[in-house]
Amino acid sequence: MCRLIESIKIYNGKVFNIAMHNQRCNASRKSLFGMHRSINLKNYIRIPYQYAQGLVKCRIVYSENVETVHFENYNKKSIEKIKIVRDDDITYDHKYLDRKIINDLYAQKGEADEIIISRAGFVTDASIYNLVFQTGNQYFTSSHPLLKGTRRNHLLNSGKILEAPINESDLLHYDYIHFVNALTPLGDLKLPLRNNIFI
Repeated sequence: MCRLIESIKIYNGKVFNIAMHNQRCNASRKSLFGMHRSINLKNYIRIPYQYAQGLVKCRIVYSENVETVHFENYNKKSIEKIKIVRDDDITYDHKYLDRKIINDLYAQKGEADEIIISRAGFVTDASIYNLVFQTGNQYFTSSHPLLKGTRRNHLLNSGKILEAPINESDLLHYDYIHFVNALTPLGDLKLPLRNNIFI
C-alpha cells in the first residue's frame, strides 16, 4: 500500500502551518486514493507532556486515513558542503513514506553534508529541503521542485519568494542558498554561494 507522511512543526506546544499540511494531505488522498472527504490533521495531534516545550517534529503517516502519529525533538542540521547529484527521471510529487529514490541519491553525497538534486539540468530540491536562492534582497525558488513543500508554498503565497527556472549553471550567480522545510524557516539555514561549498 502507498503511504505518505506529513512532518509538522510544533514549537512550545503550538502547531504551525496546519492549513498547508491539510491542503497537501487531502490533495494527495484525493489524487492517489479517490478520497473526497477531507480530514483535519490537527484533530490527530495530541502533544505528549515531554514534547510540550522546544522544537518538535510531529510525523503523521497516512493513506486513506491517518495511521500513526509520532513526536520527536528536532535539531537543525549543519550544512557546509554540497554535492550536485543528477537524475533526469526522478519524480517525487507526493510526500511518500518510501523515500528510497531520494535516499539512493543522498547516498552519493560522499564528503558533502547535503545534496542538490538536478533533473534535466534544472535545480530541484535538496534531500529534505526546498531551496531558496538569494541575490541582494530578492529571493527565488526553483520552478522545477520535486515536492512543493508547505514552507515553500507559504513563502510563495506571502510574496516573500518568487519562482524561477534555475539551471545548474545559474547557481553561482546568487549570493546565498537557503534550505527550507516545515521546521526550517527562511534564513535559519543558509550558505554563501561560492565555489568551495561544492564538492
